[in-house]
Amino acid sequence: MNLLLHESILLLGLDDEKGHFHSTLAYLNYGFASAILMDLILAERIVIEEKRLKVVTNALTTNKLLNEELDRLQKAKKSPKMTAWLHTMVQRNAKSIKKCIDRLIQQGILKMEKKKILWIFPVKRYPTLNLEPEKSLRQRMQKIVLGGEAPNRDERMLLAIIDACQLVKEIVPNKEKRAAAKERIKKLTSESEMKKLLGNAIQEMQVMLMTVTSASV
Repeated sequence: MNLLLHESILLLGLDDEKGHFHSTLAYLNYGFASAILMDLILAERIVIEEKRLKVVTNALTTNKLLNEELDRLQKAKKSPKMTAWLHTMVQRNAKSIKKCIDRLIQQGILKMEKKKILWIFPVKRYPTLNLEPEKSLRQRMQKIVLGGEAPNRDERMLLAIIDACQLVKEIVPNKEKRAAAKERIKKLTSESEMKKLLGNAIQEMQVMLMTVTSASV
């Protein structure tokens, strides 16, 4: 099963057994929102021109969440600055994350459990039901960052988000190997490499993500 970037980030941010987010929420919020934009860029629905988001086609994707974001961008009075738009996306992230979770539940990857904190306050948890998609994702990332395999453009972009959102420990739980993994990720997602392999637009997006996550946490 092929996961979109925003689905991958959400799964990595969720505790598989307890079903709650174990990543720093600010990092996850910006990582999730930026991954949606990355998915639209990689799907060739939008581009970045002079640090603004521009719709190149309103053709629907196969993902409802991406289509909704594309529609918002299409209806904007003018091409919005990507940093401002990202902040706006983060403000409505709760609904977007819930829609992504619902889709993953429909696909049989997650399940919903209702629990109570202190036997009073009801909460919802989303533990993993089918471990295979995330397991395959982690194994593939490990082959890239530890095994030296070459990533494709989507995987390279995912690694950029993982790095910016401090999720490296979720793909490399072994502390002794993590330093080498981080060094490999830095090399694969350096500005020069991103620009060479993915173009100016994606590289600008990566730099912007690093900037806003650093400023917001």
